[in-house]
Amino acid sequence: MSSSIKFVINKLILVGYRKNYEIKFYPGVNIIYGEEDSGKSSILELISYLLGSKKIDKYIELEESVKYAVLELNLNNEIYCIKRDIFDAKIDIEIFTADYKNINTVFPKKYKPNYDNSSEGNFFSDFLLDSLSLPKIKIKNSPTKDNSKLARLSFRDLFKFCYLSQDDVGIKNLLGNQNYVLYPKIKEVFKYIFNLNDEEISELHRLISEKSSIRSHLDNKISNIREFLETIEIESEDWIKIFLENINTNINKLEKEIKNIDDSITNDSKKYKPLKEHLVTLNYKIKNQQNEKLKSITNIEMFNKLFNDYYDDNSKIEGILSAKKIIGEVSPAITICPLCENIIDENKFIGTYSIHDTKKLNSEKKILNRRMKDLIDLIDKETKLLKDSEEELLNLKQEQEQIKESIDNELQKHISPYLAKRDEIIKEQSILHERKQQIEKSLKIRNEENNLIKQIFKLDEDIKNFKNKLDKLKLNQPRLKNVLNDLKIILSSYLRFVGVKNLVDINIDIKTFLPMLRNKQYSEITSGGIRTILSIGFLLNILEYGLTDDINLPGFLMVDTVGKYLQKTKQKYLSETDKDEDFQEGIEGAGKYRSLYEYIIQLSIRMEEANKSCQIILVDNDVPPFIEENYKGFVIKKFSKDPNDELSIGLIDDYNEDMYIK
Repeated sequence: MSSSIKFVINKLILVGYRKNYEIKFYPGVNIIYGEEDSGKSSILELISYLLGSKKIDKYIELEESVKYAVLELNLNNEIYCIKRDIFDAKIDIEIFTADYKNINTVFPKKYKPNYDNSSEGNFFSDFLLDSLSLPKIKIKNSPTKDNSKLARLSFRDLFKFCYLSQDDVGIKNLLGNQNYVLYPKIKEVFKYIFNLNDEEISELHRLISEKSSIRSHLDNKISNIREFLETIEIESEDWIKIFLENINTNINKLEKEIKNIDDSITNDSKKYKPLKEHLVTLNYKIKNQQNEKLKSITNIEMFNKLFNDYYDDNSKIEGILSAKKIIGEVSPAITICPLCENIIDENKFIGTYSIHDTKKLNSEKKILNRRMKDLIDLIDKETKLLKDSEEELLNLKQEQEQIKESIDNELQKHISPYLAKRDEIIKEQSILHERKQQIEKSLKIRNEENNLIKQIFKLDEDIKNFKNKLDKLKLNQPRLKNVLNDLKIILSSYLRFVGVKNLVDINIDIKTFLPMLRNKQYSEITSGGIRTILSIGFLLNILEYGLTDDINLPGFLMVDTVGKYLQKTKQKYLSETDKDEDFQEGIEGAGKYRSLYEYIIQLSIRMEEANKSCQIILVDNDVPPFIEENYKGFVIKKFSKDPNDELSIGLIDDYNEDMYIK
């Protein structure tokens, strides 16, 4: 019933890898607008998904940035958080009876996303219907057939009257009216909204009995929990909260102490900074000295090798000189060949067989001896350098050890006490964290007890309301003709306010339950702009009906692209409207567009004044200037794809595709 249904979204949170993305909503009208493809529609799609839609269109920013989504909302004055995986729609939905800030203080309950005859357990749709105190009934898919199967009415059936997506606004097939197989069920849902189902009286009897049994079961459950709590000596909720607050205070205090110790360590480390700098210098000197030592060793090896080569050459010359001394000098006399009696020139013979001159050999020997002497001097010099390097290296390493020892002593003297104290604090902090987890678990148990008490209180309220509704239905059950006539009156007033021309033959068709204008069925209207006004108005009129009469529908509405066909029409929608008809209707002028917004805002104000819960979320590519001038407070988000506008580029505002290029 409208008087008891409260459905208000507080915030949408996308829990991300880099950060969380959040958008807050408020009772009344909430306007989101900006450039095309800036992510406006995805906000409504995420809300719909968190309210039980079977799927969500994923895009790159969502896939690369978000882990899961949470919707915080108020259902009949009880705050809940709905948590759902955005990558697998079949995973159970978690419900927390707490706001997002305190989501970790309660145990979540899990619900199946969709009803399935083969599934067991709790279903998300039942949770929403129960939370809103709406009767759970079965309705016929085809009421005109006696053998029609009964189907469970789900929250998603009702939500069709609460959400117009961008493609649904102004569509001829509104609510699927041209699907002759599925639309009969939609009509039965329409009857349910206005308490027109013949089965509702018997269903209310069943619900009263069922909820009374559930109440009795919860009473027993609370008794068992209280007995358990007394056994393990868990204190009262107030005591737990105070104790938890004290633990948090002590943890924060210890964190400050750790920070002070870290600061002290940093400050004290400045005292031995010169030692550390000197140690760095020593390390540099040691490295240089090791290089010098290696250089000397290399030179000595090279000089020794060269000396040995010279020594071998000198030995060979001495051998030649010794042989010449023994053999003697070769005579330059002319010799006659004994075979041919020709004269043999000795000079030619000596040149051919390289017989060395003694003078030349002695000269080479002197050169080799001089070079060998020079090499001995170089080897002695490098040997001395090597010895000096080794001595210097030994001294530097001894000094290095002394500096290290001094630093260790300084650490032992100044830093170690801090570290010991820090370890003690961390240990104490760990104990407090462990205790905190135990206390938080106790708090969750206490909160579970409180939630059961709230459920019992709500069941009592539901039973009372169902009994009152049952009495009213028995005395004065609404008639379809009366409801349609009331909706017709509201529709006429709405169309007049918006400024639609030629207001004749306005009606709500008794067969389709959809609006009619100029004796034309809704689906026969060729002006896309008029269909936009009628489709949005039809759902607004149902909300307005709830101002004076009880309906089984939350005062909640989402509309994506209010200006569809009323402002610049996208290319893909041009084939679905008659532009000449739109021109004759004066659709492209700002008047009807402005009046539509004014009507929506005034309706929300009227519902607030009547103490009726109302929340309307509107998405548009642009808004009439008067919104920014007179109703700026209704705008909750503005998006732009131009970074120079200093506006958010979308709800996910820090995505950079360059980070994910493979």
